[in-house]
Amino acid sequence: MAVQFFAMIYSCAFAIALLFLQMGEPAKDAEQMRREASEAAEKYREDALRLNDLAGHIRTESDAESLVDDIAKLFKDELPPPWATRKARRRVARAEYRAVLNPEQLISEDRIVSLWNEYARAIGTSDEAIVTATEVHTLRDLEYASSKFMWSQGWNLSIWTMPDIYTLGPDGRVAHSCRALEALRVFYDLDNRPEYLRSTRQALEKGVSFSDEMLRPYKWESRLEAGPQGALSLTIMSLNDFPAHAAEDRYIREHGSRAMYSLLKRLLDQFLPE
Repeated sequence: MAVQFFAMIYSCAFAIALLFLQMGEPAKDAEQMRREASEAAEKYREDALRLNDLAGHIRTESDAESLVDDIAKLFKDELPPPWATRKARRRVARAEYRAVLNPEQLISEDRIVSLWNEYARAIGTSDEAIVTATEVHTLRDLEYASSKFMWSQGWNLSIWTMPDIYTLGPDGRVAHSCRALEALRVFYDLDNRPEYLRSTRQALEKGVSFSDEMLRPYKWESRLEAGPQGALSLTIMSLNDFPAHAAEDRYIREHGSRAMYSLLKRLLDQFLPE
């Protein structure tokens, strides 16, 4: 995976999404389509800038609630019921605010690992989905380093790349604990983006630090000057490439949707005790 060219990939994906949205509508002239696409992209960019600024300047619980609600709106069709309720969002917002207020309230990587692995084993996923604290930390380093670099270049300013949701240590790198929203982001990526975990494991095998690779300007200046030859690749992934998804589908077929709801509710209660 060529992390340095995520921005190019995301831009293409955004353009394709707009094309699908326009299918079936009355024919539009090229100028109108270009204008609508440009307006949609600019609004998305402005929303990302606003939310990132809010994430970096939470002063009250209301600030945290606004941040969580606005992000949840973008995932209203994807969140499973236990996570989608107003009550659940309030719990996330309270945890987010408390973590900003008191570092002792941050969520440790060990806790994230424990919860994820409990879920993965409960649904019977493959061993590939089981993670360690070192892998989760390296995954977070990948996400932060790529986000920080892209925002510094003005590339792909989106909710997926907001750098201010991350908790940093004294050395400017991701800490070994995080706020509630970033923890949810980690859970989301472990479930939906197995290629991130695979890249993480490859980096660990090679002793690569994403922060070192992406946040040292001289390295990027030389790479950008050299151009993108050979750096961008497209990988077509089948359903078999998503071990958690396959296990989730099988679990629901065998145990039913209520059992999945109960499992998610139990994990939510462990993640954010009332």
